[in-house]
Amino acid sequence: MLVGYVRVSSLDQNPERQLEELKSLHVEKIFVDKQS
Repeated sequence: MLVGYVRVSSLDQNPERQLEELKSLHVEKIFVDKQS
């Protein structure tokens, strides 16, 4: 099982590009962290 982690440094940044890349690599579980 592949696990991924996405982090953006502020709430107004968009993690979508990182999410798309992980999904293209068939990552099964993705955690997203938006620093405030």
